[in-house]
Amino acid sequence: MQLNLMTDYAIRCCLCLAAEGKAVSSKDICSFAGISRGFAQKILRLLRDNGVVDVTMGSHGGYSLMVPPDQLTLSEIMNIMEDTLCINRCLEEDRYCSRGAVESCPVRRFYVSVQGYLDNAFKSVTLQDLLDDAQPGQVLCCPAEDESSGADEKKAN
Repeated sequence: MQLNLMTDYAIRCCLCLAAEGKAVSSKDICSFAGISRGFAQKILRLLRDNGVVDVTMGSHGGYSLMVPPDQLTLSEIMNIMEDTLCINRCLEEDRYCSRGAVESCPVRRFYVSVQGYLDNAFKSVTLQDLLDDAQPGQVLCCPAEDESSGADEKKAN
């Protein structure tokens, strides 16, 4: 299983917003995440449409989390961004198996246990857990900037 790039960046964008605790301009998010503005806006639109982030217009506007960091799990973000989180096709809802062996397959039974472990791991980690695990002095979003340049950047949003 490999998460798509959008999912990785969505988690990073949410972590940035959680670290700031206030509205962050898309320019600052892009700078922190190292992604283009168009790609960030696509990610942030999906997160907004699913009730994770909100956007505020104006000179002090930007994106902010709608869900407290201690209540937003990695699993919730991943489910928004990914078509599936299943590690194998036989674990999907339709339980497709080209051999028709879903009920008796020892490999599938192993996959079920691994899938359960992964699901539980992603459901048990919140953005707050990631913030708490950060190293002292580690930049999790935007480096501090003076108020005048920040306001100008936010107007461009």
